[in-house]
Amino acid sequence: MRKREQLGPARERTLLIAITVAFFGAGMVVLTACSRIVFAMSRDARFPAHRPMRRVSRRTHTPVPATVLIFGVGIVLMVALPGAAVLQLITAATLLPAIIYGAAD
Repeated sequence: MRKREQLGPARERTLLIAITVAFFGAGMVVLTACSRIVFAMSRDARFPAHRPMRRVSRRTHTPVPATVLIFGVGIVLMVALPGAAVLQLITAATLLPAIIYGAAD
């Protein structure tokens, strides 16, 4: 019996959907954490081009330029780097915000 057939198609599809949602959630957490770090550094004038990066949307009260910057850098890195490097980058991006936050106390 093949491994894919052990769970059956319905359970396999359910698990794949759960994994997709988990990856999306983790990506959103990393995007949010990195954009907030850029915003905080910009607010304190410690980031290059800090003037536009510290702007906050009046409607949503979120740092849109910092979020767009981080999203753009992420897309460029995913396109430019080979698969193994992207995996290391994702691992580092998941752990580093927590380490930075913990070290700030």
